Amino acid sequence: QDGVVYRIPCECGKVYIGETGRPMQGRVKEHDRDIRLAPTKTSAVSEHAHNTANKPLWDEVNFIDRDAYYYTQGSKRQLI
Repeated sequence: QDGVVYRIPCECGKVYIGETGRPMQGRVKEHDRDIRLAPTKTSAVSEHAHNTANKPLWDEVNFIDRDAYYYTQGSKRQLI
């Protein structure tokens, strides 16, 4: 499943929109691991959680779309 776009809401009301060329569930688990183990700059979700003490709403994570142009557009990581 290349180019999966997904959404992770936060308890503060912000939403992370991410994209991965790997299975979505695996990437979401990596975000969770990054939050539990240590602050990291490789995950905007982890960085936000550590900077604000807010928690992602893991039960509300969902698939948004597939992006056929994932590898040509670059990554779309953002917390909005």
